[in-house]
Amino acid sequence: MRASTASPRPSIWKDLRTKNVTITTGLVDTYSIPVLLRVLASGRLPATSLVTHRFELGQLEEAYDVFSRSAHTGALKVVLGGPRHDAVTLPA
Repeated sequence: MRASTASPRPSIWKDLRTKNVTITTGLVDTYSIPVLLRVLASGRLPATSLVTHRFELGQLEEAYDVFSRSAHTGALKVVLGGPRHDAVTLPA
C-alpha cells in the first residue's frame, strides 16, 4: 500500500509506516481505510470476530486453500503469520 505525503490524511499513514504496519485489503478502496481503522479503534467493529482462521507463514498453501474454499470452510478473514493483535489504536 502506498500513502502519498500529499494526501489530506497523512498523519495516520505516517504513524502506520513508522510502526511497520502492513494493511492488505480486497474490495476496500484506500479512501475508506482511515474510516475503517477509526471504526475498529472505537470498538464498534470487533476485529477479532472477523478473523476466522490463522496460519503460520510456513502454512501459506494451506491458508490459501482454506480462503479459496471459503464457502465450504467458513473463512471470512485469514491471517497469515505475525503476532495476534486484539486491539487497534490510533492517534487522536
